[in-house]
Amino acid sequence: MEDFITSLVREKMDFVDTSYVDGDEGNETVVRSNRILLTLGTGRTVERIAVRAQTMHLTLLLASRIMFSYYKNGFFKTREQPYDWQAQWDSILSSHERNYNPNIWACIYINGDPIFRTEPAPYMDVVERCALVTPDNYDIIHTIVEKALNQLGKTMRVTHATNVASTFHDHDERMKCGILHRIGGKSNAINFTATGGNQQNRIVHTLSTAASFLEALNLQLVVKDLQHKVRMEEITPSSVEGGKLRSAAARMMVLSKAIESFEGLYKVEYRPAKPEIFERAGV
Repeated sequence: MEDFITSLVREKMDFVDTSYVDGDEGNETVVRSNRILLTLGTGRTVERIAVRAQTMHLTLLLASRIMFSYYKNGFFKTREQPYDWQAQWDSILSSHERNYNPNIWACIYINGDPIFRTEPAPYMDVVERCALVTPDNYDIIHTIVEKALNQLGKTMRVTHATNVASTFHDHDERMKCGILHRIGGKSNAINFTATGGNQQNRIVHTLSTAASFLEALNLQLVVKDLQHKVRMEEITPSSVEGGKLRSAAARMMVLSKAIESFEGLYKVEYRPAKPEIFERAGV
C-alpha cells in the first residue's frame, strides 16, 4: 500500500474589496475554516477531495467516512450509485452537536468541484478551484485566488493564515498522528503511534480517533466552565446551561469509550503520555 500522508489545518482568509477610491476600502469578509485534503489514487486517475467544516472534529469525521467508502467502493465521481453525502453528514452529528451548535456547516469538493454543501460558500468555491493550480503548494493559494478574482472583475486583496491542527502519516504498518489543539491562548499536544491491523482500517480509525480527541478537548473546557458556574451557584442543574453540562459530559463519555476501543484494536503508544482529558473534566 502507498503511504498515507495528510494534515488538518485551521485557516483564516480575509477578502477585502480594494476598488474604492481615495484609499478607502470596502467591506471585509473573513472566512474561517478547517480543511483536510485527501488524495485518492495515483497517476492519471486521482480524486483530490477537500473537506471543510466549521469544527476540526467534524472535518476529520467526514474524512474518516470518505476514506472508508473509498476503500470499499472506489472513486466517487465514477460510481453507478451516487454517494449519499447528506446521509453521511447527518450520521456524524451527535445530539449534543445538533442541540448546541445548530449552525454547524460543511462543504466538500472533488477536484475543485463542490459536491456537497450545507450552505452556500462562494469564496470557498473559488479557493478550491484555484487550489487545483497548485496542489503541492497550498501556502500560496491567496495569491492565486486574488488573481482569479481580479480576472473576474473583482478587485480584492486576499490574505491567508493557517496553522496545523493534526498530522497523519501511515507507513510500514504504523500510523503516526500528531494533534495540536489551541484555544484561549493555551496549547495541548497529543502524539501517538498505532501499530497493527490492516492499513485501510488503521487510517479510517485514526482519523476518527483524532476527531474524538479534538472534540473532547473542546468539551473539556465547556464542562469545566459550567461545573464552576454550578459550584458558584450561577446556574442550576435544571437550567438550560445545566442541561448543556449534562449533555457535554455524556458526549465526553462516548468519546472516551471510542478512544478506548481504538486502543483495543491497535498497539497505541503515546508520547510523552496519554493526556488526562476526561479525568480533568471529572468525567
